[in-house]
Amino acid sequence: MKRLTIAAFAATAFLALQTAAQAQELTVEDTLAIRDRAGTSEFVGRADWNALTYYLQGIIEGVLVYQQTLIEQDKPALFCPPRNKSYSIDELIRYLTKVAAKDQPRPATLVIVEAYADAYPCPESVN
Repeated sequence: MKRLTIAAFAATAFLALQTAAQAQELTVEDTLAIRDRAGTSEFVGRADWNALTYYLQGIIEGVLVYQQTLIEQDKPALFCPPRNKSYSIDELIRYLTKVAAKDQPRPATLVIVEAYADAYPCPESVN
């Protein structure tokens, strides 16, 4: 059930972002390609990296707001990180670099939320 909730959230978040910005789905593969381009001296690569970091920051902030809403409504949490957990772009990228090749065409947002759910499972009493 938790995976279904995560998938539904990611799909909703993606559709909202796509509608708002007329953006295409950003896959794990796309994200890692942007990261790799950013390592070059190309201006476009650095600009893409800046845009990507804002995108990823927005994703995690949106997930955290959604998470808090679930908790306030006594619904199952997506994941249960330690109190005062801080999040970083490096952490998100590390999760994406661990993705198997067969999963790289998947949406980066969904993979990130699943990674947090795996890294910080909730005790049975929370769900």
